[in-house]
Amino acid sequence: MQFLNEYRFNTMTVTHYFCRRCGIFVYFHSRYEGENTYVVNVGCLEGINPYEITSKGSKRKIVLIS
Repeated sequence: MQFLNEYRFNTMTVTHYFCRRCGIFVYFHSRYEGENTYVVNVGCLEGINPYEITSKGSKRKIVLIS
């Protein structure tokens, strides 16, 4: 967490986190319809191939950002 910078744009309701060293988008956090929502750039996760991730019958959505 020491290398993350927090930014809030426009309505200031979503917290975006970027790497302080390289500037890549890492993840964001917001509350949508009363629930916490997280979007993670899986390309930042070591050992994870984002093209091998699948979603099966979940209420949660998996959104790939690459």
